[in-house]
Amino acid sequence: MNVIQTKSTKQEFILLASSVLLTLYLFYIDEGYYNFNWMFKMSNWFAFIIYVFPIFGFQLLILKLIGNKFSFEIATIISIVIGAAIGLTAVISFLSK
Repeated sequence: MNVIQTKSTKQEFILLASSVLLTLYLFYIDEGYYNFNWMFKMSNWFAFIIYVFPIFGFQLLILKLIGNKFSFEIATIISIVIGAAIGLTAVISFLSK
C-alpha cells in the first residue's frame, strides 16, 4: 500500500508541476512582452492561481479516470495533455463570459 501511495503522490506532484509550468509559459508570452514582469503585481498572482487550479483539477480528474488502465508514464502523459487542454478551455470560456 505504501508503494501505491507514493506512486499516486508522485503523479500528483508531476501534474501540479506541469500545470504551474504551463501557466508560467502562458503568462510569459502574454500580450507579446515575453517577460516575467507580471510577477511584481499581487493581482496577477491571483489570476495565476485562477489558471493553475482548474488545469490541475482536470489533470487530476483524467488521472483518476484512466489511472488503472495505463502504465504510470502513459497515464501521467495523457492526464497532462488532455487535462491541460480541458482545464485551459474551461478557464478561458469561463473568463470570457
